Amino acid sequence: GDCAAAVVASTRAARMGVFMFGLRGMDLAQSRRGPGGEGWIDEPGKPLFYWYHRQDRRVAVVLVDAGRVRRAMDAWLLPWLPKAYEPIAVLSKADRLESPDGNILIGTGLEERPQFLLPVATPFGTWQLASWDEVRGVTRFRQPVFYTGVGLAIILFMLGMLAFIHQRRAVRLAKTRVSFANQVSHELRSPLTNILLNVDLAADLVEGAPGATRRLRLIQEEAHRLGRLIDNVLAFSRRENGRAGSLQKMPVSVDEAVDEVSGQFATSLDRLGVETVIERGAGQTILTDRDALIQILANLVSNVEKYAVSGGVLRIESSMADGKVKVRVADRGPGIRSRDGKRVFQPFVRLGEDVNEGASGTGLGLAIARGLAEDLGGRLELRSSEEGACFELTLPAVFIEGEATTTTRTS
Repeated sequence: GDCAAAVVASTRAARMGVFMFGLRGMDLAQSRRGPGGEGWIDEPGKPLFYWYHRQDRRVAVVLVDAGRVRRAMDAWLLPWLPKAYEPIAVLSKADRLESPDGNILIGTGLEERPQFLLPVATPFGTWQLASWDEVRGVTRFRQPVFYTGVGLAIILFMLGMLAFIHQRRAVRLAKTRVSFANQVSHELRSPLTNILLNVDLAADLVEGAPGATRRLRLIQEEAHRLGRLIDNVLAFSRRENGRAGSLQKMPVSVDEAVDEVSGQFATSLDRLGVETVIERGAGQTILTDRDALIQILANLVSNVEKYAVSGGVLRIESSMADGKVKVRVADRGPGIRSRDGKRVFQPFVRLGEDVNEGASGTGLGLAIARGLAEDLGGRLELRSSEEGACFELTLPAVFIEGEATTTTRTS
């Protein structure tokens, strides 16, 4: 009724924009339906028209005010919707009916996207009905899956505990072995010192017997080798355990230390056919730990004895300049590749090619030598060489008069 009134009201205002006019001679497309046909002319951006085909073969066209029709329809829906909406209200979470003008005729709706959206399109605009259903989250456990997961978790936990216990036991065993090696090395040091002392006395007593002297020198040589091995094991053990040792700094002649070490290896190198060439250039006495210096030099010469015998030459050079003492130990053996320059100073590393073939040792000599050099405030490096290997020991040349001093180190 109100919608019709809106159309009628528009008809009454024909001269103001809503009009009716007759058309004669309509084409076949417009008169295809014959008398009684009707329809809408609704094109975007143009007024809304309603036409109908009269009995006298005339077409009446009415201009419709869509806005007034929408307002009339909203006014009719407002009192009707509450009662019609009651059966739906109990089944949904929220509902909303929105007019083409954006007016909410019933309900409020939610900000989230609706589960149901029904557009009602008409020539006067589109009304939209939106509905939100109530969603409830329910978590259900499948007992077989749940208990299987719990069982697997318990098994993994037990396996982890067993691995932890085994690992802890292995670490404890490793520490025990290191401690045992340390204790054995300490125990061997005392009888070894006595052996060396008695060998020296026996060599003096049988000086006139060449055969006996040679045998005693061999015993002396092997005893020194065993002593170096014990010193390296003890030094490595202390360093791994993080225990502090002490550097007994005293006036030391580097050239005399070089002569002493070369004397220890003289018999062995002569037997192997290695010529020893010594160039002494560090004449002054410096303040350092004599035992540590001797051990460094002995490890370097021992490295030549094991791996560079084929070169036939051992060259030791000492020098002093710019507040530093340098000792170079070089050979003419197979040498060390540049890519192995860092690895050779790592503990237990023995290069697995011809350099090592047939050589014995623990792989600790160079690692211990570099550690001792750092403890003395210096460094031990592998220098490039045209042939063989060349190790350079650099120490600070400290000159202090007076009594020996003691400083702490970790080795």
